[in-house]
Amino acid sequence: MWKETDKMKNYKKMYYDKEFENNRNYMKFQLLQQWMRLKNKKIHFSEFFVDRGIHSIALYGIGELGRLFYDELELCGVKKILKYGIDQDTNVSYKDISIYSLSPSLEKVDAIVISPVMITDSIEDRIYEILGEQVTFTIEEILYELSRKYRITSALWKI
Repeated sequence: MWKETDKMKNYKKMYYDKEFENNRNYMKFQLLQQWMRLKNKKIHFSEFFVDRGIHSIALYGIGELGRLFYDELELCGVKKILKYGIDQDTNVSYKDISIYSLSPSLEKVDAIVISPVMITDSIEDRIYEILGEQVTFTIEEILYELSRKYRITSALWKI
């Protein structure tokens, strides 16, 4: 009878982790392509928030996409909409963003923008668990809505 060894289990985990990271990186690449399509047409994230009457946001995830998102807000002159950042690593820093861990004592905001890709369900569950009802958007959702509004096609979805 065949038995899976610990070494084989570790190899499978490493392989699937690597595959997952490859898929995440591909998704980030696709999102950045769409972001550039919008940017080239002078369409910015700030419009998404204005359309929805959102005046204050928090940014969950101060990694690559989170930093680019912040830079976009800064370039559009609307960085004041961002009240703070949320990250598991509170030692991370970027420009003048105050960064906190997810906690019930955080200042209430109109929405939380989630920047990590392909792990948003678990993040949304954690936000709900700690903060209760809270409006959340992913960067992918924002890109989709702006793309749909202006009928800009993407390999990620049909419009």
